[in-house]
Amino acid sequence: MDTSTSLSTLPDWPAWPAWARALTSDDFALHGYTVSSPAAGLTALTMADEIDLSRVSCCLDLLRSDACLLHAGSPLALMSYSPALCLYRACFDGAIDLEPALLTEAQAGLWLALLAPDVPLPTHPSDWGVIRLQRDASGEVQLAGQDDLAIEVYRAHAQNTGPVDPDDYDAWISRAVWTCVHHALGSG
Repeated sequence: MDTSTSLSTLPDWPAWPAWARALTSDDFALHGYTVSSPAAGLTALTMADEIDLSRVSCCLDLLRSDACLLHAGSPLALMSYSPALCLYRACFDGAIDLEPALLTEAQAGLWLALLAPDVPLPTHPSDWGVIRLQRDASGEVQLAGQDDLAIEVYRAHAQNTGPVDPDDYDAWISRAVWTCVHHALGSG
C-alpha cells in the first residue's frame, strides 16, 4: 500500500470517524500492511479504492445496534458484534480460527474498509448481506434475512459441534456462522 498519498484531498484527520482516528499501525499490520502512519494508510486505502468511510461507520452502527450478522461476498465475509464484550468477530470464507479472534471497533472498521471495494456494505437490517438474529420463546436461535438458501444450510448444521471436515464447505462455513451468531448473542 502506498502511504505517501497526500492527506490534503480528504477531510482533516480529526473530522474522520472515531474508529478511523483510533487506528494504529499495528491494526494495519494485522492485515499485512506496513504504513508510515494510520492516517496515511487509511488515506491511501480510501483514495485507491474509493471507500466511503461513512458507509463503513453505518455498517459498524448496524452491527452494534441490532443483533445481526454481516454475511456477504465471495469469499464469504462474516462479522458480528458482541454487546457484552464490546468487540467484533470477523472472518473470511469460514476461516474463523485463522483470523484474529476479536476486533476492536477500529480494527473492525479497517476490516470493513478492506472489504468495501468488493462487497456493498449493508447499513439497514433488511439489506442483502444481513442475517438478523433472535431467540424464540424456547431459547432457540432464529435466523432471518433475504438469503433463504444460505440460512437453510446454516440451520441444517446448527447442532454440529464436533470437528468439521475442511472439504465440507457448507459445514465449514456454518461453523463460522454459528461462532459469530453466538458471539453476537453472548452465548459463545
